Amino acid sequence: MKNTRLQKGGREAAVIRPAFLRHYFVSRREIQGSKLHSHTFFEFEVILEGEATHLRNGRPVSLRRGSAYLLTPSEHHSIVCREGETLKLLNFSFLATALPKEFAQGVFLSESAFSFDEEGISSLTALLELLHTEERCSHHGDSLYAEALLQALFHFLLRYRKDPAAPMQGEDRIFRVLSYIHENFQNDVTLSELADMSGYSYGYLSQLIRQYTGQSFKHYLIKLRIGYARRMILNTDLGLSEICYASGFGSYSQFAHQFTLATGAGPDAYRKEHRGQTIS
Repeated sequence: MKNTRLQKGGREAAVIRPAFLRHYFVSRREIQGSKLHSHTFFEFEVILEGEATHLRNGRPVSLRRGSAYLLTPSEHHSIVCREGETLKLLNFSFLATALPKEFAQGVFLSESAFSFDEEGISSLTALLELLHTEERCSHHGDSLYAEALLQALFHFLLRYRKDPAAPMQGEDRIFRVLSYIHENFQNDVTLSELADMSGYSYGYLSQLIRQYTGQSFKHYLIKLRIGYARRMILNTDLGLSEICYASGFGSYSQFAHQFTLATGAGPDAYRKEHRGQTIS
């Protein structure tokens, strides 16, 4: 993984970018905590040993063996371990191209969390180890096998997901579009670009985005950017201009205007009034 790090004051925020060759990466990790960061990819982690507090979008959640979570590219998180405590976990990082529609349909509307029993941990570990072995194969020739393993993994996760979203009818392409928006909201994403990429007409794609998110493309994109900015304002000491551009806005005036519309206060006033609070 490659890190792009911004720092100001006493805290720092990192944006971790993928350095893996395929559209997924599996690893075992031992950590003593992690600083506040976000990703440009999806990240699933399951705890194998140890206890810690997971700060997800500023909200604390206890972690222990069997705890697991799935993070989208629009989320910030950090892990706080007890002094001297080491957390052992399995990490599965992946791009939107690996995400099947059966799993994707609820990822963007609510936080995804899981809890595994011992049998579940054993089965999940076996699947991830198989993916890890396939990823490391020098020939990289059997893509069908890798795809089958990915499908098996995601369908297995559906069994253990807490509060799964109600099924929605639709095509794979709209979930790819939503994934792309979440991975690229910090960039200059346009509906025309998404239409060309997905093969939908401009008008029909606009209708689909409204159907699946309850908002227009413009308002959904702004919502993601404002949510990201709010977490950065409350959880880091980055300057407001840095946060503005890191969130995907093209100018500070545009950022301040949209932020005020969404929160009822300008960015500076919001930071002063809500500093120390947590938001999801």
